[in-house]
Amino acid sequence: MMTAVAGESPVVYRWTDADGVVHFSDQPPPDQSAQVVEPDPARLNRMPPPAHRTSPYRPPQPRKRHRKSRENKDARRCQTVLERIDTLNARMRAGYNAKQGERMRDQLREYKKDRLKWCMGRGK
Repeated sequence: MMTAVAGESPVVYRWTDADGVVHFSDQPPPDQSAQVVEPDPARLNRMPPPAHRTSPYRPPQPRKRHRKSRENKDARRCQTVLERIDTLNARMRAGYNAKQGERMRDQLREYKKDRLKWCMGRGK
C-alpha cells in the first residue's frame, strides 16, 4: 500500500468517518472529501523485510507422551480407586438394607477390578 516507486512519493488519503474514526488509504473515499497526506520517506521503510522460509510450512506435530506422565496418571487413578474402596467398606460397616447392600457389593466388585488394572498393572 505505501511503497514508493523509483523516487516518487505515494499518495495517501486521510479522512474521518461519521463515527469519528480516522482512516488512511491509497484510494480516496467515494462519498466524501479527504486530505492528501505526504508521508515522510524516512519512515516508510522502517519495517524489516519478511524472513524467508527455507522449508514449506509444517503443521505442529502432536507431542510425544512421556512414560513418566503415564505412570503418574496411573498412580493417581490407583489412589482414587483405593479411596473409593475404603469409603465403600466404611459405608458397608455402618449398616445397610438389602437393596443398598446389593448395590454396594456390585460397586465394590467393580472397584476391585479397577484396582487390579491401575494398581497392579494387570488388565491393560
